[in-house]
Order: sequence, then C-alpha cells, then structure tokens
Amino acid sequence: TADGKTLVMVGAGATDVVVAEGTEIIAAGSFDLALDALNIQFATTLKNIEADALNGTAWMRDKNGAVAAGPVLYKVIGDVNTVMMLSGITAVADGAVKNPSVENIIFADTVTYIGIDAFAGSGLKEVVLPDAVTYMGTGAFKDCVALVSVTLPAGIEEIVSSTFSGCT
Repeated sequence: TADGKTLVMVGAGATDVVVAEGTEIIAAGSFDLALDALNIQFATTLKNIEADALNGTAWMRDKNGAVAAGPVLYKVIGDVNTVMMLSGITAVADGAVKNPSVENIIFADTVTYIGIDAFAGSGLKEVVLPDAVTYMGTGAFKDCVALVSVTLPAGIEEIVSSTFSGCT
C-alpha cells in the first residue's frame, strides 16, 4: 500500500517471500496468487494477519498446533487443548483461535493486540489477559459459551460491545 504498512498482494508463483520490515498487516487475500509460497520470512514489525491470509499456501501445508508467523500467533490447527504462547509473540491474528478444542490459553507477557474474532467459538473457560494488551478486536471472544471468567488488564483502552457477545 501507499503507506508501506500493509501487504496486499504477493506476485503470482512466488515461492520465497520476504515480508519487509515496517509491514504491520498482511491483508486477507494477499497470498491468493502465491499459493506456492513455501519459504516466508516475516517482519518483526507485524501486528496482525487478517483472517485466512496465508491459508492454502505451501507454507501452511502440514502445519499442526499453534502456528506463529513471526511475532503473530496466526492459527491454531487440530485438536489442541492448551495453547502456551512463547515470549516475543505480540499479537493474536484475526480468527487465530477459532477452535472449539482450545480450553486454555497462556498468554505471553508481550501480547499487545488481539484481532477480530481471535478466539470466537473457542472452548476457553478462563482468560487472564497480560498487562500489555491495549487492543481487542470486534468479537474477540464472541460465542465462547464455556467462558466464565475474564481478567482484563488495567491498560485496556476500549472494549467494543460485541467483544464478548454470545458468552455465558
């Protein structure tokens, strides 16, 4: 894009991709023409990867469990009960943990950003957000019907009305 912060398209047939430093967002559909992309080097400046942006790529093939793309937890795949984020993860991507088998999440202290629908429909029962979290996207925890307890950080700046919609 003009601001240099959003990756919107990777060239057709690309197999080796370097996401430039300064890039903050990988837009949905940006890899639609580069499904052969196998080797992807992610910028340390990434803040979000929009839902399914990397799906279908060779890089995603055969992945299972918690999948990180640089500093972003991108997706949780398969029958995973507990996700433990490693230090250095700064964001949870849009739709990353839409996985009903996930009942427990242990956040890295470095997480600042939780994307749109990040945990929607997951089996989470309790959430303790780290103090570093300042942003939660729309529907971040929607339809988490097992969720009974949430501990919010003091620094959270805004919680939109649909963040916890459909929770008990």
